[in-house]
This record gives sequence, structure tokens and C-alpha cells, in this order.
Amino acid sequence: MLNVPTNKTTNTTGYDWDDGDIPSHGGNYTLKNTTQKNATFNIGLSAGLSVKLCKHLFYEFTLAYYHTNQSSKTIQTQNYISGSPETDINSTGNSSTYNYIGLGNGISYRCHKFSFTHTILLYQSINYRQSTAYATQDNYGYSTQSYLSSGNVFKDGFDIKLMSEHKIGYSFLNDRIVPFVGVNFNWSSSFNTYFGKMQFKPVWVPFASVKINF
Repeated sequence: MLNVPTNKTTNTTGYDWDDGDIPSHGGNYTLKNTTQKNATFNIGLSAGLSVKLCKHLFYEFTLAYYHTNQSSKTIQTQNYISGSPETDINSTGNSSTYNYIGLGNGISYRCHKFSFTHTILLYQSINYRQSTAYATQDNYGYSTQSYLSSGNVFKDGFDIKLMSEHKIGYSFLNDRIVPFVGVNFNWSSSFNTYFGKMQFKPVWVPFASVKINF
């Protein structure tokens, strides 16, 4: 699965009070905040059972594994428009890799060769790796700082999260092979790492997949 990159920009104004200890600060300023959610790449594998409920309706039970890579960046530019002139640029870059498993319960409506499937997936991370890098630049210099964290279910405990999957498929070879296109919604968390939450919620990822029936 590969999602579409997303940009989000906000502009605000304000006043920074200062007692004169830092002469460059103080006065009116404008603040531009840009968040860039880069492409999210997922690969997954699932297996399960399909139970016929009536002529066109089927219950779908699945066990799924996913591997996810995602990254984002926030750039904050602050310009003082009164007092001593100054421009502050702060950037935060986040990246993360997750491996997780989940149990899915879904309903599939099948008509002719078309399938419309909606699934609720409860999933648990197996392990993860996250990194955050901060960079600050102003009239007086440039500084950077970075953090790295990792963990697994045995270290951090269980944290069950919610995802939904919605897809449409068309069957070939007497329903043996069914290609799908659809979208996943992660309802439990914003697009984030532990050190910097990117305000995109829920996370949605369009995807393509193939189902093989035995």
C-alpha cells in the first residue's frame, strides 16, 4: 500500500512579550506552520475464513500481518515584524517503522463477480522503531538534536488499536482470484512518533491487494 503525500499549512499572528533580557525578541510576529506527511508504505499478508450467511452476504474472519514505514516533517517559521527584526525557523522530522498483527471481522456483499467488503481490524504492534530530529535556526546560530526509540510487545505491554478496511474486488477463474482496491483507516492514533505528533487523524491509506480462495 502506498498513500498520497499530504501538506497542511496554517498561518497565525501574535505578540511576544519580553522584559528586555533578550532584545531580539518582543513585538508582533507572524507564524507559519507547515506539516508534510510523506508517502506511507505498507506490505501485508492475511489469511482467514469466509462463511456464507445468505445468497449474497458473507462473514469474513481474518488474521493479518502488516509492515509499515511512514515519515513526516513540520517546519515552523516565525517572523518578528516589530521590535528587533528576527526570523526563527524550527523543523521537526519524524520517521517510524512498525510491525503488527491483527484480527479482522468483516461483512462481504457479493453480486455477480463483484465483492464489496467492510472489515473492522483490532491490531497490536509487535515491534517498532521511531526517530525524531529537531533543527533550529535564527539570527544567532543553528542547532540540531535527534532522538531514537524502539520497543516490542514484551517490553511495552499490549496496546490494542482500531483500523477499518473498505474495498471492492472483481473475481476471476471461478472466484479463485479476486483483486481488490480500497482504503484503510487507522482510527486509534494520529500520524506520529512518540516525540512529535503530526496532526493527521485518522490515518488513511489507499491500497491494492489480491485474494486467493482455496
